[in-house]
Amino acid sequence: MSLFLGSLLELSAAQVVNGLALFFGLIGAWLLVATRLRQARALTQPSAEPLADQDIERLHGFFNAVGGVCLALALLVSWFSTGL
Repeated sequence: MSLFLGSLLELSAAQVVNGLALFFGLIGAWLLVATRLRQARALTQPSAEPLADQDIERLHGFFNAVGGVCLALALLVSWFSTGL
């Protein structure tokens, strides 16, 4: 246990920041893939209410935007970590 904790504390700042970038990248990619699957499912099951379709499309757009922002943030954090 002590050996593991000692090696964990020896991580450099760049490795920790790269781990954060990896986390943001995984979150962004998961959001984009899940939203794409949800969109495909919504196309096969049309809704009876047109207002609900507009709300669903806005929601898909929001999740696509958040996923893209997460991927961009991952890229920026990764670039930042190369300077550490």
